[in-house]
Amino acid sequence: GNDEATIAPAWGDLDSDGDLDLYPTNSSAPGVNRLYRNDGVGLFPEIGATTGLQELFRCSPMWRRTSPIAGLQFYVVHYES
Repeated sequence: GNDEATIAPAWGDLDSDGDLDLYPTNSSAPGVNRLYRNDGVGLFPEIGATTGLQELFRCSPMWRRTSPIAGLQFYVVHYES
């Protein structure tokens, strides 16, 4: 089972392929965040381990377009106590 406590899911097009990808963060422990890439055919393979985003703890993700011609920018703010 999945006992992770999701606190801040964020949808955005990380790879600019037109499909919304998902980054749900959690507060349960470091190393359990997941980044799911939408493959466009209904599957969401987890790619967080290859990006380093799994290791963040207590974080808040945000997608933002910084200009009309730029793609979405992905920001993650986290803190450690």
